Amino acid sequence: MDSAAPNPKRPLENTRSVLDLVEEQAGLRPGAEAVRAGSLALSYEALASRGHRIAAHLHAMGIGPEVAVGLCVKSSPAMVAGALGIFEAGAASSRPRWRSSCASRARASTPRASHRTTWRWEGSR
Repeated sequence: MDSAAPNPKRPLENTRSVLDLVEEQAGLRPGAEAVRAGSLALSYEALASRGHRIAAHLHAMGIGPEVAVGLCVKSSPAMVAGALGIFEAGAASSRPRWRSSCASRARASTPRASHRTTWRWEGSR
């Protein structure tokens, strides 16, 4: 058995969160492409910035640790930015398996309309 092989029963040492890794890359290579889906792309700087804005918005709505936040978007750079913002806010991300039920689940599980927010995807700016 290779002694360098990871042991799933032992926690990894010096692990960093995806938030830390994105922040590091935004500082080192701000203009480098971080995520792409078709013709839509975000640089590390743009990805970190959007994640921060989403986290700030969630905090302003009172969303934080131990709160589930639905992420109802197609797989895209916007989804990655949304997940980063949710994680930065300390909340948990929940992505329904079937998109068609996403909006109805959000309406049914959201006690107040003020907590339903839609972000418009602005392309690859």
